Amino acid sequence: MNIVIHHNPDCGTSRNVLAIIEAAGYQPTVIEYLKTGWTVPQLLGLFAAASLTPRTALRTTKSPAAEQGIVDPAVNDVEIIAAMIAHPILVNRPIVCTPKGVRLCRPSVTVLGLLEKWPPRPFLKEDGSVLIDAERHPRGGLVEWLPPLHIGKLVLRHDKLFVGNRFPMQHPPHRAFHLAGRRRHNIGVAGMHACQLPVACVVHIVVPSAR
Repeated sequence: MNIVIHHNPDCGTSRNVLAIIEAAGYQPTVIEYLKTGWTVPQLLGLFAAASLTPRTALRTTKSPAAEQGIVDPAVNDVEIIAAMIAHPILVNRPIVCTPKGVRLCRPSVTVLGLLEKWPPRPFLKEDGSVLIDAERHPRGGLVEWLPPLHIGKLVLRHDKLFVGNRFPMQHPPHRAFHLAGRRRHNIGVAGMHACQLPVACVVHIVVPSAR
């Protein structure tokens, strides 16, 4: 598998993502974009592939975004991209490209959805916190690492949903969970969507063999 990571070695999340990729046995192409800079076609291509806009890809903390005046909602995409070309650090990181897709991998667990194989378990981040536990369960963040669940001809996917109680219902108004049996095998999914707070729609789907 060919992997490219647009990497900032000064960023802890970027270092963790690179460590995950390498621990999984891959030798990625590492592009230190603070040294190489960006081009307009490159940014437009990456943003389109990762379903980002210049504004959603903008690094607003620990960057000169405020002093450049581009955090103002009135600033348009052309101006943001021009600022990113002049100041490469304004692009959030890391952006990872594999045959499975392109994503801004924040939080670092997001990169697992782009890999065909994972690091040995357990896997710890550089701060010592668990990213993949001894039973191969990722910890926290987007559930994009979850495999599609097949129920007959129905395939349930989890893109753009969140897991756990880390996020308030208002942002975003979605949550999804895998349902596990006593032996921790997948027996279904549960989903929650805030229709109009405080009202929520809750759906549970269990595979027929587990009913």
